[in-house]
Amino acid sequence: MKFFFFVTTIASYLGISLACSCLPPTQQTTWCSADWVSKVTVKSRTGNNMAIHYTVTQDEIFKGGNNLPNDVFSASSSAACGETMLQVGKSYLLAGFQDDHHTLTINSCTIMPLSDNHFGGPLEWTLVLFLKAVFVQDIHVIVLLVVYWDTTMICLNK
Repeated sequence: MKFFFFVTTIASYLGISLACSCLPPTQQTTWCSADWVSKVTVKSRTGNNMAIHYTVTQDEIFKGGNNLPNDVFSASSSAACGETMLQVGKSYLLAGFQDDHHTLTINSCTIMPLSDNHFGGPLEWTLVLFLKAVFVQDIHVIVLLVVYWDTTMICLNK
């Protein structure tokens, strides 16, 4: 019995150490740290043990250029910080990174939260009431209004 307790305890510590851990992002840190932010509609989802490949339409691009790829990748496991909850046919406000090969990636540590107090899951577009991003000289000013919450964010250009 002691051996079982010991093995269970070690396994639980291993599980904790291997799990995704990050501080819940605020809307401002998500927006400012992202290479791209856009409204997307998920058209398909394929994957394997390593990655999920979402094919999306870029409905509206708020940050990251005028022409983003329609392929978005994420780790396939939530333990590896993968964003696994996007559903085909739904629209989301996504934020992520773009590598040197123009590959778009997302993860659960940088997903746009509903508000700074409500972390968890991707932000469905049906909850976004208003989003406007403008440049004022060298400052990026963003106004995001979601159901029950509104935020004004300011980012220095990167």
